[in-house]
Amino acid sequence: MRRKYSLLALGLMLLVILAFIVPNNLSAQNLKEIKGVVKTNIGFLSGVSVMVKADPKIGVITDVNGNYNIKAPENSTLVFGAVRCKSIEMLLDREENSTF
Repeated sequence: MRRKYSLLALGLMLLVILAFIVPNNLSAQNLKEIKGVVKTNIGFLSGVSVMVKADPKIGVITDVNGNYNIKAPENSTLVFGAVRCKSIEMLLDREENSTF
């Protein structure tokens, strides 16, 4: 009898874990690829973090030429940040490739 209870408990735990994983995978299907360049009037900025404001787990860092490529949900806000610099936010709407 105890063995059946253990298998039932294991099955319920697996069901709970799947309930948390499946919605995250479904929301990932609405991601849009965003490409851009971060630059100033004196040149390109490397090492700038680019994150989705609503989900900071989604983020990238610009390369040596200031380029970034991130998959973000449509109509989200990107946050650009660097050491000793004020963060800047940019709302994604229709423009897919942006220079910022």
